[in-house]
Amino acid sequence: MPAIPSTGNGSGLNVPELVDKLVSAEGAPVTARLDRKEAKVQEGLTAMGAFKGAVSGLQATLGGLARPDTFAHMRIDVDNEDALTATATAQARAGRYEVEIVQLAQAQRLASDPVDSDVAPLGTGTLTIQLGHVDPDSGRFHIQSEQTPKTLRIDAADGSLRGIAEAINRADAGVRASVVNDGSGYRLLISSALAGEDGSVRLLVDDDDGDSTDRQGLSFLLHDPATSGGVDANGQPLPGGVSHLQELVAAQDALLRIDGLSIRRSGNTIDDAIEGVSLTLQPGSEGKAVSLQVAPDTEQVVGSVRDFVAKYNELMQMVNQLTGYDPESRTAGPLSGDAAVRGIAQQLRNLIGQDFSEVNDTWTSLASIGIETQRDGTLSLDETRLQQAVEDDLQEVSRLFAVAGEASDPLVDYRGYGEATRPGRYALTIDRLPLAGELGGAPVTGPFGLAQDATFRIAIDGVQSGILTLAAGQFASLPALADALQSAIQADPVLGKAGVAAKVGVEGDRLVIQSAKVGRGSQVEIVAIDPLLGELTGLAAGTGRAGQDVAGRFNGVPGEGHDRILVGTGDAQGLEVAIHGGSTGPRGVVNFSNGIAAQMEKLITGYLDPDGLFDARQEGYDARLRDIQQQRDQLARRLSQAEERYTRKFSALDATLSQMRSTSERLARELDGLPGARKSK
Repeated sequence: MPAIPSTGNGSGLNVPELVDKLVSAEGAPVTARLDRKEAKVQEGLTAMGAFKGAVSGLQATLGGLARPDTFAHMRIDVDNEDALTATATAQARAGRYEVEIVQLAQAQRLASDPVDSDVAPLGTGTLTIQLGHVDPDSGRFHIQSEQTPKTLRIDAADGSLRGIAEAINRADAGVRASVVNDGSGYRLLISSALAGEDGSVRLLVDDDDGDSTDRQGLSFLLHDPATSGGVDANGQPLPGGVSHLQELVAAQDALLRIDGLSIRRSGNTIDDAIEGVSLTLQPGSEGKAVSLQVAPDTEQVVGSVRDFVAKYNELMQMVNQLTGYDPESRTAGPLSGDAAVRGIAQQLRNLIGQDFSEVNDTWTSLASIGIETQRDGTLSLDETRLQQAVEDDLQEVSRLFAVAGEASDPLVDYRGYGEATRPGRYALTIDRLPLAGELGGAPVTGPFGLAQDATFRIAIDGVQSGILTLAAGQFASLPALADALQSAIQADPVLGKAGVAAKVGVEGDRLVIQSAKVGRGSQVEIVAIDPLLGELTGLAAGTGRAGQDVAGRFNGVPGEGHDRILVGTGDAQGLEVAIHGGSTGPRGVVNFSNGIAAQMEKLITGYLDPDGLFDARQEGYDARLRDIQQQRDQLARRLSQAEERYTRKFSALDATLSQMRSTSERLARELDGLPGARKSK
């Protein structure tokens, strides 16, 4: 009989190929389904990333529009910036100013007599450094508040000219010291770190050689511009007006005239002459006249609004593309079924259409200033109308976009708002003004003289000073006596470190000490006072009148007073204003608006936060991709098992066929060997 066909190796079956085809056929439908599913997820993930990018792009344009400073930004044009430069803040007011620069401020510079060596010992003792000015009426030296006097011990190690310079610089006393050889010898140069007349230097010496006024030893550095009131370490009066230093540069204030009004300041940067404007006088500008124009920077405002409209339109066009349906291709956008995307777009559209008639009289919506919504959800911008609105009433335009608050009373400052503050106009009534704690003395009459030094101690806002000293001397007037007490209080390091202060003033014929702070915690107390000083000033030990918090109402609803801050309740919940004087009773209106840009920024920030919508959607897509990968892993395991099963079956079949082939060949040989059998050819 004929044999089973053979390839010459086993049964001739190609087991690996058969198994591969069967496994592929079994896995192909599932793999195709998973591929389609993954492609759909990846498409949605890409689309969501593009949508997030567009939302972030819109957010980038909102920061400026959400802040009122963008609308209050002022532009300054100066016709001679070589003489004067200027900058403006949101508090600046439009106007034109003529500035004449008379003189520049300069810091005092002093030089010692020349000596032969900068390292040879010169003397020892103590050196006291003070900064301030000499009162022209009393001749007394008034210590200024920005720099605490420092007393240095100069011992043998520091007793050379170079050692003294290093000791002065280490002390951080408001002066700089250096040693210069000018050809005649080594000289100590001392420069005040503060420009202006109030930065004049006073150097008092207590010389170990027993004479603190001669030119020998450490007293060669004596420089006392005061003509009265100086004492040495032993309490003995100094002659005053004695100086062994040469004044190279006199302390000098800046002088200028603004629209004819004379202005004097200690520095060449002047930020309190024109409200909201900082002027910087340039070197060599003495005698020059400069014109400067302050005007709202409307160009910046229009540009910011233009950028906002452009980014908003990009976002809405993307929403239409991602969620829409193309009837020609019969395909829907990758996010067509995503309710969250449509929800975000709808929330933004709702914000665009808000009405602001509660806070504005003229520009009550975006449409009123030329920003209108089109049928496809995008915005059109009429820049001519926008420019007109900005020029007519910039403040109302700012309320459409920013979180803005302002008070009609010039002595009331808007300070902030709360999450629950409702936009609107709030009539403000002040029932009690904020007061500072103060202590007044008994009436006194001149002459005002003190035969010897006298001490006192004071407590301000609960902080007790060290022992304060009023030096012996004559005071030209009651205000001069008040200034001397003020200087003594300002010079106390304990009060300075605690950040408390008080002002000594004159009311009629009596002295009044008032805390710099208002509110319930404000109080002034004389802890102890020398009887001679008490008789001179009319002040006595005791506690003065305590301060009080402000009290008032917004639209008739009582607020909460904290020092000078009044915080609203009810609809005005969280609205804060500061009261800076004035009277009780009606105090005008406080306007508060929560503009569209501010609301959008808050809304979008919530979406983009780590726990926001976009991160949640990202996690959702990642979870779906992980699920698809798990299904692929399961399929791979199942196909691996099928491969093993098919391989066993076909291998067994191959073995059976191989055995049958062998049997067939053996039988054929045996049959061929039988007698009479026909031999096969």
